[in-house]
Amino acid sequence: MKKMLWTCWLELQRLLQSELSEEMLATSLRMEKTMKKLAVQAYDAAAGEASGRLAGFAPAPLEPLELPTLEIGELWQTDRVERKLLTSRFKNPRQFFLKGTERRCCAKIWRVS
Repeated sequence: MKKMLWTCWLELQRLLQSELSEEMLATSLRMEKTMKKLAVQAYDAAAGEASGRLAGFAPAPLEPLELPTLEIGELWQTDRVERKLLTSRFKNPRQFFLKGTERRCCAKIWRVS
């Protein structure tokens, strides 16, 4: 049972690493798209103003720079959660789920990590 608990914790940690890295990548892509859109809007506004002031001015089309994609550094992990913490809260499945121990255990894990 103790080995299963520890394996579950390691799997949860791996899933969190994966989810966090995917979310960081998605956020960086959304930011890149927004920055390009804002740059084009600013360029178009400035080009329109310049065209209005200078007769015969034809601005060149803007080609936005390619921004580097965010590189995910070291994946999140913690060594502050120990086997003892997990196993001390889990005596057996019935006691764990019927007496509300799962909420206290989760709260303790999130405070530690």
